[in-house]
Amino acid sequence: MKTARRLTTAAMFFTALAFATRIQAQADSAATVDPVLKAIPDDALAFAMINDLAKTDSSISKLATLVQAPAPSGLSMLKSMAGIQEGFDENGSAAIALMPDKSAEGAKPFPVIYLPVTDYKKFIAAFKPDDATAETTGVTIANQAMVVGHKDSFAAFTVPDHKAQLAKVIASTKGVDTIVGSFKPWIGKHQISIVGTPTGSKTALQAASEGLKTVRAIIAAQPNAQQTAQVTAAFDMYQSVLAKASTEVDSFGFGLGLDENSNLSIDSHTTLIAGGAWDTATKGLKAAEGNRFAGVQAAPFVFAFEGIWPEQWGDAMADLTASMTASMTKASGGEGMDEQQQKNYADAMRSLMKGLHGMSFVMGTPKPGGSMYDGMAASMKVDDASSFLTNYRKSMDQVIDATKDLKNFPFKFSDVKKIEIDGHSGLAISMDMSGMLANGDPATAKLMQTMFGPTGKLTTRLLVADDHTLVVAYGSEDHAKEVLAAYKNPQSSLASDPDVATTLKLLPPHAQWVGLVSIKGYMDLIRSVLAGAIPAGGPAINLPELPAMPPIGFTAEAGTTGLDTQMILPAETLGTISKVSRHAIQQQGAPGGTIPPGQ
Repeated sequence: MKTARRLTTAAMFFTALAFATRIQAQADSAATVDPVLKAIPDDALAFAMINDLAKTDSSISKLATLVQAPAPSGLSMLKSMAGIQEGFDENGSAAIALMPDKSAEGAKPFPVIYLPVTDYKKFIAAFKPDDATAETTGVTIANQAMVVGHKDSFAAFTVPDHKAQLAKVIASTKGVDTIVGSFKPWIGKHQISIVGTPTGSKTALQAASEGLKTVRAIIAAQPNAQQTAQVTAAFDMYQSVLAKASTEVDSFGFGLGLDENSNLSIDSHTTLIAGGAWDTATKGLKAAEGNRFAGVQAAPFVFAFEGIWPEQWGDAMADLTASMTASMTKASGGEGMDEQQQKNYADAMRSLMKGLHGMSFVMGTPKPGGSMYDGMAASMKVDDASSFLTNYRKSMDQVIDATKDLKNFPFKFSDVKKIEIDGHSGLAISMDMSGMLANGDPATAKLMQTMFGPTGKLTTRLLVADDHTLVVAYGSEDHAKEVLAAYKNPQSSLASDPDVATTLKLLPPHAQWVGLVSIKGYMDLIRSVLAGAIPAGGPAINLPELPAMPPIGFTAEAGTTGLDTQMILPAETLGTISKVSRHAIQQQGAPGGTIPPGQ
């Protein structure tokens, strides 16, 4: 219990430091990153770093002003709470490393906190050291006992139970900088970063996989067989991905930053094991080119995505789709797919994607009384549009043949026919989801009607837009005409929307995959689903109609140093969310209504 309390104290101490640091990326931060990476031993399992402590207050103040939540000086509060006086280097970086305890088999890792100092002896004098001249000595910080030692330009702290291990940390001569590779410049671009070393990453992924197994076993023991089967099928998929990742991922990390305009960025960097399947699959991928979302129309939306489709990914995706479909069929109370049926389905899905190189996709906000999918649209980049369409027709016949005899299959492709709209040839594909409307209780059935429409039947139309492009529209024929017209006129594309353009400017220009999430669109979707699911006479759900704001942006980029992801929350969006939150608190219990952008 005492050890746990001390570990918690150490974590809280570093967390307080984290909140007291600025998170604004600086190009010249490598000068403060290098010393910390050299000080942390190379056998560390993971570490978290905070760069450039000196300008904390101005950054915190700027962010606080943006969200209208004034905050006191964070660094001053930290120094006061911890009793820091002389010898502290406010221009340095701080870190916490998770170190393996090799003193006994099964011993748990322990933390070491690194604080930058200009004069170690003056720095620790404020903490009443037992022996200021010793290699490691006991100190008291905020009424908690800790031990500290001098490592390069840092004071290294841990809990008293690991005093002997701290001495070994201080004596280490090889730093984590020798094993982090491409993480070194990546860390330098983020003010807060958390990195798992190769050993730590593998351990964490294996532990997560085993943890999912345990949770799955608990769920599988529950009495509701159908719901249990559906959940455990999802857990099987997640567990499979984690198990595979533990053999493919070398290291991974997460970073946090604010640019000079207070746009918030949450990033990740993953390095892959050389020669592995994932490493091979991401090698040589071309960077994205051209204007984003030029092929889909500008309209209120929930989610949008654009990305390349590497040909070598087709087999893996087809097998995954077949496996998930088999699990869904079994979870719905059917017999599932036998080995041959699953193979036939995978072959059909593989054929469907042959010749595809990239796609833009948007899910529009639902219209009252229709399906939530009626506003979906896409454009597909292919080798040859006419040949792709011909092959697509044959492949859809294979899909129908592979699923026609399956009992309790959650959806069925019921019809595929040739069409022509405004001089453009194409296909109309009908999907019957009515089986999902009939399953479950009345409330669930009503929710399914809201999702798939009152009949449960959806129509998708593929049209040849030019030699290398097809447009895809869900719902009505009029919607297909709108999507086709939007493709022909770039001025009406999603990228022309001012809020979308604001976010796109903040994203890496050559990332192979880009996503946009509209907070307003999601709120509209939730409102629509709830309105359709609540029976007549049921309780009213009053949700505020949000003002327009830039969407949240996501990217993924595969390069020579690994896989990078980024999530951007534009400053304007952060400010709007803050206004909405304050208004909601003030109006709690009052009927919902429109929130003016300036309120």
